[in-house]
Amino acid sequence: MTIPLPARPFLSPPRSAQFLMSLTHRLARRADLDALRTLMDAAIGELQRPFLDDSQIASSRAIMGLDTQLIDDGTY
Repeated sequence: MTIPLPARPFLSPPRSAQFLMSLTHRLARRADLDALRTLMDAAIGELQRPFLDDSQIASSRAIMGLDTQLIDDGTY
């Protein structure tokens, strides 16, 4: 079975130096939990939409959670 993806144009990244940005990363901290939960909620709701109906997305929200042990042990 083939699941169609939503019709979205693929955008290539800008090539001009004026659009370059610098990214940094760090390990997550307990203080990041609210922001991570907000991000997860948005990701569950939007990224699964092409593949799942509303009840399936609601079920995903019920079973998916943030594993705080990964933050506590410095893995995430």
